[in-house]
Amino acid sequence: SVIAFNLAWEPIALAQTPNASSDPSLATCPARKPVLRIAGVFTEDFSPHPVETRFSSTTYTWLHQVPLFGVDPWEENVDPAYGVAESWEFLPGLRGIKIKVRQGLTFNNGAAITAKDVAFSIKLFTTKFAEDQVAGALRGIGLTIVVVDDYNLRIDFAKGAVTFPQEFSPLVFPLYVTSETYHSNGEISQEAVEKFRANPLAAGPYKVVARQAQQFISLEAA
Repeated sequence: SVIAFNLAWEPIALAQTPNASSDPSLATCPARKPVLRIAGVFTEDFSPHPVETRFSSTTYTWLHQVPLFGVDPWEENVDPAYGVAESWEFLPGLRGIKIKVRQGLTFNNGAAITAKDVAFSIKLFTTKFAEDQVAGALRGIGLTIVVVDDYNLRIDFAKGAVTFPQEFSPLVFPLYVTSETYHSNGEISQEAVEKFRANPLAAGPYKVVARQAQQFISLEAA
């Protein structure tokens, strides 16, 4: 089935569906359909690459990307129930943060989302391929990332960053997690970005199957 929505307001409930089965408060959300086509007129492009996702489309991005730090469906508060980070703890003096990755999450190809993918994604967001505002903010803090094991990592800050989870969630500058292996085995280059954009891999309840800049994006249940 194919559904068309006015992007100004309709898809809000659909953005909540990933956790509907585990959260009774979302039980009234409509059932997810095999194909979702979202149409509208915009001043921005639709890109399936996580570092190119525009801030104003976080509601729709949730359908095909997963943020490191999640926020509630109304995008009012940071909520660990909706992100890759299951929990986090600041290091003494706010000079870093320990992040625990939620187990059981996968990309659309079935590969598990691990701390290695989180570390790669953060690095990707500091490059010239990411939004200038996000990359600049991350570089300004000065990050040193250490992967502890498959589901734990530590990030040391050159400068204190008490608002790190809030600032790099969909409330401000969303960091979306992608696969290091699928992204040309961790290569960060124009060629790698273009290859990923042409054949995207995501971690949301849908995968990108078609898109036209400023016109529509079609998603398929995954």
